[in-house]
Amino acid sequence: MRLGMFDREPLSQAYGHLGPKDVCNPAHQNLALEASRQGIVLLKNNGPSLPLSPQHHHNVAVIGPNFDVIRPMIGNYAGESMFSTVISFIVCSCVLNRLDQIIQANELK
Repeated sequence: MRLGMFDREPLSQAYGHLGPKDVCNPAHQNLALEASRQGIVLLKNNGPSLPLSPQHHHNVAVIGPNFDVIRPMIGNYAGESMFSTVISFIVCSCVLNRLDQIIQANELK
């Protein structure tokens, strides 16, 4: 409120002229794709680390306060999607559901 964002006509604000054409356009999608490509880290898989198997892994510990949450991981800048359907899932839960069938999975918070 103290920023004056609600004091005047929205179009007179610094970003008031931005609209759907400025959000999620092809240039921004390409930039996001490139950022995600550059952010990927590949690790060498020495030994029987991956894929997880009951022969080599008897317990799996998933540790941390945010291992099973979505909202804190995407932040508070996630607006409505410009696409018809958005599917979000917790990767850790998917992994644990699969692992639960073959090995003991322990959740530690």
